[in-house]
Amino acid sequence: MVAIIPQMSPLGKRSLYFPAAVYAVSAAIAVAVIFRFFAAAFNHDPYHCRSLLTKGTYLDPVHAKSWQPSGCVLKSYAAKPKGQSITPASECLWGKRVMFVGDSTVRETFWAFVKLVDPANNAEGEHIAADKKHEDISIYAGDVKMQFFWDPYLNGTGLKALDWNAKQTDEYRRFALTVVGSGLWFARYGSDNEQTSYIQWKDAMDNAVSKMAMAQEAWGPFVPGNDTFVVQGVEYPNTNRLDLSRKASITTQELGAMNNHLHDLSRKHPKLNIMFAAEEMSRNPASRGKDGLHSTASVATEKANILLNLRCNAASTDRRKYPFDATCCAKYNNANLVQLLMVLAIAVATPLLIANYHSINDSASARVYEALLAVGLVVLYCFYADRTHYFEKISKYYTQTSFLGLSSIAAAIAFATITESSKDQPFLARDQTDEWKGWMQVAILVYHYTGASKVAWIYNIIRVLVASYLFQTGFGHFVFFYKKGDFSLKRAAAVLLRLNILPCALAYMMDTDYLFYYFSPLVTVWFGVLWCTMRVGSHLNHNNRFMVSKLLASAVLFTLIIKVPFFVEGLGKLLKAVALLHGDAKEFRFRLALDLYIPWVGVLVGFAFIKSSEQKWTSHPSWPWIRKLAIVASAVVIPVFVLFEATRETKFVYNAWHPYVSFLPILAFIVLRNATQKLRNSHSTAMAWIGRCSLETFILQFHIWLAGDTKTLLIVAHPDWWLLNFVISTVVFLGASYLVSQKTGALTEWIMGVEKKPVAALPTVRDTATVRNEGDDKGKSIALVVKTEGEAIGQGEPDTQVRPTAPRVGTWGQFAKDLRFRLAVFGVGLWVVNLVASV
Repeated sequence: MVAIIPQMSPLGKRSLYFPAAVYAVSAAIAVAVIFRFFAAAFNHDPYHCRSLLTKGTYLDPVHAKSWQPSGCVLKSYAAKPKGQSITPASECLWGKRVMFVGDSTVRETFWAFVKLVDPANNAEGEHIAADKKHEDISIYAGDVKMQFFWDPYLNGTGLKALDWNAKQTDEYRRFALTVVGSGLWFARYGSDNEQTSYIQWKDAMDNAVSKMAMAQEAWGPFVPGNDTFVVQGVEYPNTNRLDLSRKASITTQELGAMNNHLHDLSRKHPKLNIMFAAEEMSRNPASRGKDGLHSTASVATEKANILLNLRCNAASTDRRKYPFDATCCAKYNNANLVQLLMVLAIAVATPLLIANYHSINDSASARVYEALLAVGLVVLYCFYADRTHYFEKISKYYTQTSFLGLSSIAAAIAFATITESSKDQPFLARDQTDEWKGWMQVAILVYHYTGASKVAWIYNIIRVLVASYLFQTGFGHFVFFYKKGDFSLKRAAAVLLRLNILPCALAYMMDTDYLFYYFSPLVTVWFGVLWCTMRVGSHLNHNNRFMVSKLLASAVLFTLIIKVPFFVEGLGKLLKAVALLHGDAKEFRFRLALDLYIPWVGVLVGFAFIKSSEQKWTSHPSWPWIRKLAIVASAVVIPVFVLFEATRETKFVYNAWHPYVSFLPILAFIVLRNATQKLRNSHSTAMAWIGRCSLETFILQFHIWLAGDTKTLLIVAHPDWWLLNFVISTVVFLGASYLVSQKTGALTEWIMGVEKKPVAALPTVRDTATVRNEGDDKGKSIALVVKTEGEAIGQGEPDTQVRPTAPRVGTWGQFAKDLRFRLAVFGVGLWVVNLVASV
């Protein structure tokens, strides 16, 4: 395992020596990619159709629920998507027929299948009430015909229908899916001699399989989405629940012999689909119902769902839309033109950049080469990890043990890396706020990895953490604008590019959209709001009355814009019409509304803090008493808030409260975190390291730590090696995130045409800021200015205002250096790329 070691630059800022960093991350990525490439090269089941049918385990073995096939993720056909009049199963099978042949174990799969196609169908109860269990059944659901042939010995009407179907060469006449199964009936009612009943079953099954194998050969090899035959494996009973007569006649030895023969048939007819998953499911005693013989309703649904995944996941001819969270027997979209060009460009440019890197004498060009190589490799890795079958995926499944276990590991690392500064640190110093971002990001990562969004109280806590990020955004941008007064195009462009290079690149490479990576759009919008607010009447910003009035007016206006659907959603429709920009504007407006007020709280705290320094509030005789009161109140607020959020009925109920109460735990945390000098001067270096690349970890987790656009988990080794997968994917993910965070600043410079090398490029916090008191020429160091996300340009001269250079009339090269021209070209380029990607 390659360690990536932060080094100290001459100016004291943490940095990562490029060749070592790129080579380390590249080596880790290369090992993962090469391993998966060779695994795929020798894999005769590239779309995981065979593993869907044959291998798997219960994610909840205690209750025999949540079946997980080996290396792929099931699509649930149990729910009807909003806005659709028919179920996904019905849509897939519209105008087609489905046939089930066999005994009662096949019949229960048939009824579960009917329910997935038509949830309102109640025919099962009617058949049971009429004592028609041992009769053929024909069900229509819209234009889908589903038939069950009661033929437990595979020698009656079912065999005749099977024989007829096997001879059909016209795809419009044959059945889209044929399921055959038997075994328990032979064991229960066959010959008294176990060997004889087995031979009878074997002959009947061989006869049926020969017909199916010949038909499959005539129809061509099975590929995802084609018509096919499936043999259902023989299921084992829970012998502890069987009645005496069944227990005497049905033996696991005979059923095991039947399944062994099915495995032999599978090797003899490799193109034939045999659902051994039914056999594997039945091995768990909890999977059997009250009679010990048949499946529980949930297990029968799992079997039917597997069949629908086999037949329907790849049946649609339309391009799939993200999230790509169903990977069993499914194909990813063919790459569009933009994706092909991006993959080709990165693949061609990477060896050229590496070959020419050491021959570059210009340090500025070298930084751009480094950035292009680093970001290009990571983006390409995202594509291969989450848009191809090279890497396997598995489902998330929340358990309290996994959530608390990973949280405990993270907490142990945080506490083990606590260090105390030798100098007294100001309130909200850089290391402290980096640590704050870091542990919040770790909590969000654990929340996503373990699928804890289903747990309301955890979801509510995570909402507060997201609000904390936006609090820092409001605080940092306000203090910067108030102190520096820099409203230049260069400053704005630097922040916006730094925030949005990675999500924009991924939106094109992954065929998603910009709003999908919602945190970047959120902080981008808030930067724009605060830039406009502070820019208007900026010459009066130090007038307290004017500032308070301006902030209040801006808050009211922006609240109105968010609360009225016309503005945000209307803008979304306009961008879709003009530039074919797709995104869920309604969802984004919901996210803005959810944290509508907390950035303004950050602004007010920043304003109050600056004024407290100017007016020396801490020197007031009442300050010690106020400080103690604040600490006691904060110590009460946090447990009361946790109790409050945990007792809301659902997370949706809490969402209604969140905009109005989220500031309470945030302010309480800030007070308690700085309650003593020791607390203020201590921080966790591990959490601070993650905090310096929190923007990148938030975005890249979607594709190279998680998968399926956050819905599933990425497998880099083998699905059964959970710990090894977790360690490797975490090392690669964190290394890639830190590397990209270091290099996007150089890309920002390159796009803007800035020649000066930035000192730092990470979202973090400045150590101190100097705000002059009236009549005090020396100034006073106070609590700190949050260095906002995206601040990367001109950091070596914090007090220098950078103005955009006016274009000169002359050569093309002089004109091209003008920032306005470069940004216009960049914007037009993105517009063209978006049009091409939407074709």
